[in-house]
Amino acid sequence: GAAAVAAWIVRGDDEFVVTRTFGRDRRRRYSMLGDPDNADLRGLIPRICDGLCDAAEFHSTSHEIVMEASYAEIYNERVRDLLLPTGRTLRVREHPRDGACVPDLTVVRVGGRDELAALLAVGSRARATAATRGNARSSRSHAVFSLRVSRRRRGEADVPDAPADAWWRDLEAPSSARSRLHLVDLAGSERVAVTGTDGARLKEAKAINRSLASLCDVVAALAANARRSDDSPRKAFVP
Repeated sequence: GAAAVAAWIVRGDDEFVVTRTFGRDRRRRYSMLGDPDNADLRGLIPRICDGLCDAAEFHSTSHEIVMEASYAEIYNERVRDLLLPTGRTLRVREHPRDGACVPDLTVVRVGGRDELAALLAVGSRARATAATRGNARSSRSHAVFSLRVSRRRRGEADVPDAPADAWWRDLEAPSSARSRLHLVDLAGSERVAVTGTDGARLKEAKAINRSLASLCDVVAALAANARRSDDSPRKAFVP
């Protein structure tokens, strides 16, 4: 759940990715975004963000905590910035240390819970959506909301005792850590005959289905590679 993901980030586990996609018949409360204005219908992304902010606010006297956020979408296999939505296609580069990255993507230092929620709302409104026969507001792109979190102990400051119901109460974490979290909201696969798409919507559906099929190939290759013994001469290629 959201608390478990937040715990991994606080411990300093790097490059943690959470991905979820459902078809059009799933209830919104199980989605990545859900309804941020309804506490019972919030998705996984708002819940994880709230959990991280709860911990950051509680430890503000004992730790210096910095959070930076970015929000991108992959529309028709092109990367676009959702926090500065100019429509310009951004290039994906390979960094020698950080791996795949988008150098021109807007990164915002987050001042607190309200600012984080506002960034999420701004980016979500800019995401490509359209009406189809099956969904009045169908996502036409995949979206990636990323957080970089760094935490450093303030000298010899005492760490306050956590409340009994705090998710981090029994968490063993280093005094300093840096983590990256990528929350991926995948558009659901489409059956064109059911959704009745044509023209631009048909092009979007093809791109969505093609990218999901590629993702399945990558996951299958990773799983096959994990099952092979270390001395096997065969190596799985993951693009």
